Amino acid sequence: MSNPSEETAEQLIQYYEQYEQLEGTIQNLLDDLLRARISGNDTKVRQELRSLARSERDAYRFLMYSMNLDNSYEELLRGDSEGEEVLETAQNINQKYSRLLPSLSAAYLEVFGERLNPITSYDYEPGYRSEYAEPMIYFEASTGDLDLFETRVSSSVGLHLSRSIIEGINETLSTVIENDFLIDESEYENLVEVNEDIKEKVEEIDDKMESLETVSPQTNVD
Repeated sequence: MSNPSEETAEQLIQYYEQYEQLEGTIQNLLDDLLRARISGNDTKVRQELRSLARSERDAYRFLMYSMNLDNSYEELLRGDSEGEEVLETAQNINQKYSRLLPSLSAAYLEVFGERLNPITSYDYEPGYRSEYAEPMIYFEASTGDLDLFETRVSSSVGLHLSRSIIEGINETLSTVIENDFLIDESEYENLVEVNEDIKEKVEEIDDKMESLETVSPQTNVD
């Protein structure tokens, strides 16, 4: 999603006007989706939001700006009566439907950013399987309010998974270079930052590998 400061007041008002035409219908839908979210029907929430984003793109953009209010957004709208009306509506949406933000964001990325099940949150926990002397890793990822991926594997399997993802990214970047494709500046900066972080983490793993003590597999099997 674009940063609000990159949009003009006229564009934001245009999004609002599209939303205003369907305000009652959209609010009824969001109220229904809030109930569905509370009851745990996250699949319905995602499906309905995808449909709304595809059919009413500008109105959906207004929902997203409403859910991501910041000072730059407010500064664009303050100063005239129409802008104040837009801002007031956006603030009301933000307050009433904030619980839907993860699902709204995920559906936005799918429809507008051509993503598939975009990961919006993840977590991990270390563990240990003493009977087999295996360091373990528990990992989970979510897309909006939908659980996407959950696994508990040995650390070596976790590294295999990490390697496969890195190999895929490497091939993707090769394709970009070979075809002279352009890359968004913020995406490039994110790649540089995370790549440097990965290098540091790999060095930390190297240091820990030197301190690990191994045990014969036969001693760990009943």
